[in-house]
Amino acid sequence: MKTNRYLLIAAIITGLSAIVHGIGAEVTTISSLTASTIPSNIQVELRAVWHGATLILLGSAFLMLRAARLLHKSEITTLLIWFYGLWAVIWFVIALLMGAQNLIDAPQWALLLTIAAFTFVGQRRQSAMALRQQD
Repeated sequence: MKTNRYLLIAAIITGLSAIVHGIGAEVTTISSLTASTIPSNIQVELRAVWHGATLILLGSAFLMLRAARLLHKSEITTLLIWFYGLWAVIWFVIALLMGAQNLIDAPQWALLLTIAAFTFVGQRRQSAMALRQQD
């Protein structure tokens, strides 16, 4: 069975992002919360949302990996394209509103856009392969 390289790349990028997000951030960003004066209930909320995002990255990496093995266009990939594309827009707009320097200091928007782009191209390849099989 042939694997869709673009969806496989999107899955790998997303999976690596999940690892960096979950482990790397716990060591750097999240651990600094416990030393701060932020109230503990807000610390719990921030940590839970942070690791919730890690879980979303990990779960969608798994879905992309499964979709990479499909020979036809999948609704899941369409949803993931929209999800990562809109998530990139949110990051971009918030970073821009808080100061243009944040586009460089918080480049997550570029990573999310890259994931959306690879997923989009992978889905287009699946559609093209499905059309060729019908002929």
